[in-house]
Amino acid sequence: MHLTPVTSTTDDSTASLPPSTTAPAATLERRRAAGSAAEQALALYRAIFANAVEAISVIDTSGRYLEQNAAHRELLGYSDEELREKTPAIHLGEAEFQSIVAELVRTSTCHRECVSRGKTGRELTIELSAFAVRGADGEPVCYVGVKRDVTKEKQSAAELQHKFDELQAIYRMSNVVSRAGALEEIYEVALDELQRTVHTDRASVLLYDHARVMRFKAWRGLSAAYRRAVEGHSPWSPDDPDPQPVLLSDVRADPHLAELMPVFDKEGISAIGFIPLVSGGRLLGKFMIYFDKPHEVSPHELQIAQTIASHIAFAIARKGAESALRESWQAHRLLAEAGALLNSSLDVEDTLASITRLAVPSIADWCFVDLSENGGNGFKRIAVASGDGSEAVAQRLVGDYRTLDSSSSTSRVALSGRAELNDNVDDAFFRSIARDAEHLETMRATRITSYIAAPLATRDRMIGVLTFATSTSGRRYSADDVWLAEELARRTALAVDNARLYREAQEANRAKSQFLATMSHELRTPLNAIGGYAELLQMGLRGPLSPEQQDDLNRIQRSQRHLLGLINDLLSFAKIESGHLELHIEPVLVDDSLSSVESLILPQVQAKPLKYSRRPGDPSIACTADLDKLHQVLANLLSNAVKFTPAGGSVDVAWDASDETVSIRVTDTGPGIPSTKLQAIFEPFVQLGGNLTRVAEGTGLGLAISRELARAMGGDVTVQSTFGAGATFTLSLPRT
Repeated sequence: MHLTPVTSTTDDSTASLPPSTTAPAATLERRRAAGSAAEQALALYRAIFANAVEAISVIDTSGRYLEQNAAHRELLGYSDEELREKTPAIHLGEAEFQSIVAELVRTSTCHRECVSRGKTGRELTIELSAFAVRGADGEPVCYVGVKRDVTKEKQSAAELQHKFDELQAIYRMSNVVSRAGALEEIYEVALDELQRTVHTDRASVLLYDHARVMRFKAWRGLSAAYRRAVEGHSPWSPDDPDPQPVLLSDVRADPHLAELMPVFDKEGISAIGFIPLVSGGRLLGKFMIYFDKPHEVSPHELQIAQTIASHIAFAIARKGAESALRESWQAHRLLAEAGALLNSSLDVEDTLASITRLAVPSIADWCFVDLSENGGNGFKRIAVASGDGSEAVAQRLVGDYRTLDSSSSTSRVALSGRAELNDNVDDAFFRSIARDAEHLETMRATRITSYIAAPLATRDRMIGVLTFATSTSGRRYSADDVWLAEELARRTALAVDNARLYREAQEANRAKSQFLATMSHELRTPLNAIGGYAELLQMGLRGPLSPEQQDDLNRIQRSQRHLLGLINDLLSFAKIESGHLELHIEPVLVDDSLSSVESLILPQVQAKPLKYSRRPGDPSIACTADLDKLHQVLANLLSNAVKFTPAGGSVDVAWDASDETVSIRVTDTGPGIPSTKLQAIFEPFVQLGGNLTRVAEGTGLGLAISRELARAMGGDVTVQSTFGAGATFTLSLPRT
C-alpha cells in the first residue's frame, strides 16, 4: 500500500505545500527509535489507516501522494503505482487542487465538497477533510486527506428538491385554480411557477380563438413585435389527437424555424419549448418556455412544465364549463339534480337507473348505460330509458352484450376515451351496427336521429359508456352539447366508482373485523392458560420458588396481562366496527367508579413514581352508562396519562356535574399533544410516540375505543392540550 515518499523539488506546474525542515522518513525513523510505546502507537495508526472505511491518503510536503488506504484505492480506482509522484490534481483538476493547497497553507485545514474523477472517468462528489500533520518542531511533516463519496446523497437530495419543487408547484396551482375568479390570475401564477421551477427566462400562454388561431393570453418578457411575428404558429394542428411537447434546445439547429430566425435573434431567444394545453382530449392552446441561451430541458423540468400546463388546461376547461352553465339554466338545474341523485345511493344499479331517468326527457329521448365486463373485453347494457313510450323496445335492449371492437360507438368511445357525436343517424348507421335482422328491427324502432356517447372513466380506468340520443322530439345534438354529456358521464362514473369502492370497503371491513375477532379469541386461549399456570406457580403448588424465580414469574405475569390487554383492545375494536357492541345502560355512581379504577392504576403510579391526586365529589351523583364500559374508558384514560407522564410528574383526576352532564377530567404533565394532532389521536392505530425513542407501548386503539364507547353511551371523549405542557382528557356522560 506504500508509495515511495517523494521529497524532491517539483516543477513550476506543481503546487508546493509548506516545506518541513525534517524529511518525513527521518521523522518516522526517530519515532520508531522512541521505544515500544511509539512502535505500538505506530502499529495502531497503521491498522486504523489500513482498515478505515473512509478513503484516506497521505500527501508529502511537496504535494505528491505518499500513500493511500484500500478505501481510497477503491474510491478512485488508481493503484499505488499509478499515484506515485502524482498530485491530487490527477483526479481533482489543477484549479481545485491549487485552491485546496492555498487553504491548507493559510489555515492548515480544509473542509469542502468538490468534484473528483475516478480513473474510469466517472464523476464523483466527495466530501474532503484535509489537515496538516506537524512534527515536534511545529513544521508540517505531511498532509492527510479523508474523502467520503457523497455522490448518491447529493443525487438523492437533488431528487428530493425536484420533487419538492413539483409538489410546491402543484399545490400553488391547485390553490389558485380552486379560488381564482378569472383565468388571468391563473395565468400569472402559472408563469411565476414556470420561471421559478423550470428557470425559464420568459414564458407565455396562447389559446385557440374561435377562428382556431393561437393567440397570446399572457406572457413574460416578450416584446409586442415578437408576439405579432409568431402569433398563430403551432407545431400541432387544432385537431391533433395526441399533441406532444416539442423542445428545441437550439433554435438555430432547426431548419423549420429558419424564417423566424431574424425574430429570435432580435428578441435574444436561443431555445424554446412548446407544451400543449389539453383537456378532455381536446387541444386548447400551448404553454411556451423560452431560454436566452441554448438549453436542454431535463425530464424533471419537462414534468413540472406539463404539470403546470395540465392545471391551466383544467382551469380553462372548467371556466368554459362554468360559462356554459351560467348561460344555460336547464343545464345548471340538470347537473344539480344529477349530483343529488347520484349521491343519494351507493347501489350501482340504482345510481345508473337514476341518471337515465333524469336525462330522459330533460336532454334526451333515449339514454343507455353500458358497463365494462370480462376484464374490459366487452360491454353489457344494464340500463335503458325511453321518453317516447317505447318501453317494450327498451326492455329488449337491456342486457345487450357487445365485445370490444370498433364497429360500435360504445367500443370506439371506450378505446379512445373521448366522447363521440353523431348528429345525423340514418338507416345506414343502423345496418352497420346490427348483429342480425332482429337486432336491426329493434334499432330502427328506437327512431334515433342523433346521439352523444361519453366515456365513464375514473382513476385512469374505463368502466363504461353513457349514451344520450334524440328521436321523436325533433332535437338534434351539436358540438355545443358534448360538454354537458361529458360532465354527466364524469359525475356518473365517479358515483359508480364510489359505490363500488364503498361495497369493496364494506366487504374488506367485515373481513378485517372477522379476522380480528377470530385472532383475538385464538390468542386469548393460550394467554389465559399462561396466566393460570403462572398463578399456580405463584401459589406454590409446584413447590417453593426462589427470589429469582419469583421475579421471573412476575415478569411473565406482567407480559401476559399486557398482551391480554392488547388483545382485548383488538376484540373491543372489532366489536365496535362490526356493530356487535352490547351495552347494559344503568345509573352508575361516579365517585365509586373512579375509586374502583383507581385501585388498578395506583401500582403503575407508584412504580414510576408519579404524584397522583383525585378530588372526590358528591357520592350520590350518578351518570347513565354501562358499568364495565365506563371502567374500561376510565382505565384507558388513566393508563395513558401514567404512560406518557415522565417520572416525577403528576396525574390529577377531577369531576363535576351540571343538570344534564357529568364531566370527568384526567390531567397529566406529560409532553402534550401538537394542535395538528388533537383529532388524529382518536383514530385507530395512531400513536404520537411512533419513533425509536418512544417509551409508550400499545396498539394505538385505546383512545379510539374510549371515544367510541363514550359516544355509544350517549357521551364523548375530548382533549385539550398545549404542546410541551401536558394534556387534559374529558369524559362526558349523561347525568341520571
